[in-house]
Amino acid sequence: RDRYLDGTLDTFDVVFTYSSIEHSGQGRYGDPLNPWGDILTIAEAWCVTKPDAKLAIGVPTMVSRGSDINAFNAHRIYGPVMYPFLTTNWKFVWPTRDVDRVDMLLERDPMYYHEYQPVFVFEKVKTGLLGWF
Repeated sequence: RDRYLDGTLDTFDVVFTYSSIEHSGQGRYGDPLNPWGDILTIAEAWCVTKPDAKLAIGVPTMVSRGSDINAFNAHRIYGPVMYPFLTTNWKFVWPTRDVDRVDMLLERDPMYYHEYQPVFVFEKVKTGLLGWF
């Protein structure tokens, strides 16, 4: 924390996470319970990245189904409500084709929704003075 505050903390060009963020704050792997654990984890990554950094993230998603699921204490499945909160301060850049962003297996049994984990790429949103937009 001191290194971050005094500006001596090394920063990263890229953050890559696959099939892990959805477990943050759920308590399943010894972490403390925190309903915003996933959002805080991505926010912390934003804090330790360079101004032009990229985020590649793969989490279970069902945005095309129009719902979110919190399968406590296993994982979250991100829908149209929680996915935008998860990627706050990051701008979507890839994939660019709609067909590559949507789960085409809509008839899948809900028990297997967690298996659809596409990787999306975002770029860091630059902020103004004192972090305000």
